[in-house]
Amino acid sequence: SALHVVRLEFGDYRLRAGAWMTLLAVAGVALFAGLGRWQLQRAAEQRILVAAFAAGTNAGADLLGARSTVALARYARVRARGQYDPARQFLLDNMSHDGRTGYQVLTPMRLDDHRVLLVNRGWVPLPGGRRDALPDIALPDAGPIEVSGRLDELPVTGLRAGVAVPSPDARWPKRTSFPDAAQLGAALGENIE
Repeated sequence: SALHVVRLEFGDYRLRAGAWMTLLAVAGVALFAGLGRWQLQRAAEQRILVAAFAAGTNAGADLLGARSTVALARYARVRARGQYDPARQFLLDNMSHDGRTGYQVLTPMRLDDHRVLLVNRGWVPLPGGRRDALPDIALPDAGPIEVSGRLDELPVTGLRAGVAVPSPDARWPKRTSFPDAAQLGAALGENIE
């Protein structure tokens, strides 16, 4: 006779599970308990991000001055003075808005103290829905300006395979997917804030 690990009786109904079925059920319970714990951790992380965003919303925009952006909280509201570098811009590829595919435009800004800050100027659609042409992201040469906004990190991909570093040989603006700040700085030949 087979070895039964679990034997339950409910009136006339009897349930007998073998060792393999019991092990499979225990493994399933452990797996789903682990997934539940992971979901609770993700929910806690999201609550922290929402709280940080709300704190940045309620605060006024302070002048960045000589402070490093690394020392400031994520989503902090800041103002910065400097001049855009319209000749060297990045197009963050694979960004969508309202169900349409396009780019986020990152423009370097040389601050008054000569540091370089990347400013996300927003989303633009693919020209005509096609990738073989670049959008018009030209800027007028307005001289020194002041911008205000929130500090944030560059978007990241769920899979590392989605990363495309800006090519050193490519013309400006350079298309890139999910780069980090060091890769963008290397493409500019600058340390960026």
